[in-house]
Amino acid sequence: MNKKIWIAIAIVIVVILGIGVVKSKTPKITDNVPIKIGAALALTGDASTWGEAEKNGINLAVNEINSNGGVNGKRIEVVFEDTKSSSKDSISAVQKLVSFDGLSYIIGPTWLDSYPGAQGVVKDKNVLMISPSASITAVQQGTPTKNVFSVWYRVDSLTDGLVKAIKQQGKAKVALVFQNDPYYTEFIDFFKKAAQAEGIQIISTDLINPGTSDFKTTFAKIKAGGGDGVVFGMYDEKMVAGFLRDHKQIIPGISTYSNDVVRQFVESNNDYKQYLEGITFVENSPSSQSFVDKYKKAYSTGPVLSASTAYDTIMIMADVLKKGQQNPLEYIGSYSFDTVSFGNVKFDSIGGVVTQNKQYQVGQVKNGVIVPINQ
Repeated sequence: MNKKIWIAIAIVIVVILGIGVVKSKTPKITDNVPIKIGAALALTGDASTWGEAEKNGINLAVNEINSNGGVNGKRIEVVFEDTKSSSKDSISAVQKLVSFDGLSYIIGPTWLDSYPGAQGVVKDKNVLMISPSASITAVQQGTPTKNVFSVWYRVDSLTDGLVKAIKQQGKAKVALVFQNDPYYTEFIDFFKKAAQAEGIQIISTDLINPGTSDFKTTFAKIKAGGGDGVVFGMYDEKMVAGFLRDHKQIIPGISTYSNDVVRQFVESNNDYKQYLEGITFVENSPSSQSFVDKYKKAYSTGPVLSASTAYDTIMIMADVLKKGQQNPLEYIGSYSFDTVSFGNVKFDSIGGVVTQNKQYQVGQVKNGVIVPINQ
């Protein structure tokens, strides 16, 4: 037989054997009984955009885990419950997952800081609960619940970043206008501490109830007080629209500052762009590019809000199930974890993430687009 033919046959055999070796190295699901994890997410209501992002992040992680052999040969399966963006239904959702479904690993609830109470359901139980979108310092006020954790960004890091930007722009007297909400109440507390350290005076603080759309009186007071900056934060779209409109009419020369709500309005609604021009805002640091690419491939859009932290949450749970199932709380409190949101993290004594990497970035709206501000 021709020598060239023998060489071609040999190459084909090597390729086939190589493929076989690669396939044999890919772990397979060997047990048909799944490991079930509960997820209490805001799939309807005010926080539903966050809940849907979390569901996408969770499903992306689950597909990856299961395609790589699952956890110790078992596939992961998630049981979803809707918190309906309320404290009452957050508690009911977690109660159902723990008591009826008998689950020991719970993701969520969405916005446990704004819709509290579910931590009481798992207190002193053999349950590990990790929220992807709650401020741990708000959740753990008073006596911390030892089996409750959060993979969300630290509020004090965000407020420190915003105060530095305000200082950098030479502002000295600012007013605070926020929606009356537990998360924003905590945001204000941290902001005031950071502002005091930087020598920035807080001339007024207003907590506004949801649904309010008239801010004329508030802005008149700020103008009379001689403020050169106003910091705001709101979830309610009606409130944001009224705030931005009245700001332009009454105190257009006073600089405005906010949090990540600004990006949502810049990217989703052209009607607001004329009012958002010049606003400086702080937001969470971006997730890794590899995660962004995977998410876009899966959902044909980029990740938003708590998608990456939800992905990280289930990856951390899978790690605990693989290596620390005998004592989950001891394991999660002793080891570090790689995340797409922060890089390498550990959990501190109240269950919040600790990382050496920067947790925030600052941007400004210029000509209708967001431009990064270096610090």
